Amino acid sequence: MPSKNFSKIVLSSYFFATTVIFLLGFHLTALALHWYWIYRFALIDVIPHFLGGLTVANFFYLFFLDSSSPRISAPSFLIRGLLILLFVLGVGIFWEFFEFLVDRSLVPLPSYRNQFGLNDTMKDLAVDAWGGLVFIGLYFLALRWRK
Repeated sequence: MPSKNFSKIVLSSYFFATTVIFLLGFHLTALALHWYWIYRFALIDVIPHFLGGLTVANFFYLFFLDSSSPRISAPSFLIRGLLILLFVLGVGIFWEFFEFLVDRSLVPLPSYRNQFGLNDTMKDLAVDAWGGLVFIGLYFLALRWRK
């Protein structure tokens, strides 16, 4: 059985900070090197969407469900997991609207747009949810191994 350190790591602000750093690092590198446009059909945006879902789920846990200062009282793990997933999907939907608005108002050439159609948007939301589900799985394991 893993040690109790696993739950301390996964459910900590250090894990959150680490995922934010990786997410920002990857995203800024991809923007600077034009990876999103060069490799646009190579699923390069899967990594930031997955990390984004993981990071948003961790943020929701830390600021709303953490037992040291819960702002939302959810009695069961299932309800907490559902709240985390819904928050991740809400932020993902907001991000897709943001990308759409930026593409339509600020991007002069269609070849540099972030939105490549409905299939791309649905894939992005699915990967966001996948990141959130991975955090929910880690959260479940951390709770079980904490005892």
